[in-house]
Amino acid sequence: FLFMNVDTLLHQYFADSDSICIEMFDEKNIQQVYRRLVEVLIHQPEVETSLLQAMSYCFYEVMDNVLIHSGKTNGIVITNYSEAQHLIQILVADDGMGIQASLSQNQDYVSITEPEALESCIRDRVSDGKGMGFGLYSTSRLINTAGHKLIIRSGSHTLSANGDMTVTESEPWQGTIVYFELRSNMDIDPGLVVDHKMKVFKFSAYGDSMGTRLLGAKIRADLRSLLDGDERVVLDFTGVDTVTNSFADECIAKLLLEMSLDELKSKTTFTGLTPLAERSILTALKRRQMQIVQ
Repeated sequence: FLFMNVDTLLHQYFADSDSICIEMFDEKNIQQVYRRLVEVLIHQPEVETSLLQAMSYCFYEVMDNVLIHSGKTNGIVITNYSEAQHLIQILVADDGMGIQASLSQNQDYVSITEPEALESCIRDRVSDGKGMGFGLYSTSRLINTAGHKLIIRSGSHTLSANGDMTVTESEPWQGTIVYFELRSNMDIDPGLVVDHKMKVFKFSAYGDSMGTRLLGAKIRADLRSLLDGDERVVLDFTGVDTVTNSFADECIAKLLLEMSLDELKSKTTFTGLTPLAERSILTALKRRQMQIVQ
């Protein structure tokens, strides 16, 4: 369905764009897809660092929403950056259950209508119960701070937000489309978008090498109490050169003994990982999850 409708999406949202990138993503490659876009923008001197920090968080959250809430295992990302127009365009789409059906899984929203679901999805802490309700809320704050427009389309209705918010009937879309445009040269305070929702846990405070199980157990004990709060925790590995498999298992993967993988993903996000460190953590999580399932 998604591939069949790519031409439609390009015509409706990227008609005047000339540097378009189209990628499918799933649980296995979401990090790579996310990182490719961010790395392209990092190397553009015209793109403000403060904007990129806030955008990076929101972009990953919107993609992750597909895997957590849509009932589907993959989605599609279409992006475009225009230096001449000072414009970043991002679209994330799926052909899943849609926002109304997703929210109605939560007893608080069991009777919600489709227009009400679209109005509610950008409010703080509104979720189907599988996440924490920060992704679209933070994205709407980003648009209010540095954006041209935010469009969320699901079922037969579309929400348009940029200061004012309207929900109108539209051509049906099976699933959800989230499309937003950002002014790439705008210097903002990222805290207005995301910091009030996150606590940063800096691993560099413990050194530049994460190697032993003993250190992993100590850091996990320090980290554990933060995960019980309402705020999402940023696991910041900036300045850390080495993360061994043993450390990754003891510090990160053993958290799966106390919470599900979905809960861990909803409570944390990673930043500052080297490719090798990322591989160590993903491998440790996969092995630990397999042991738990068995």
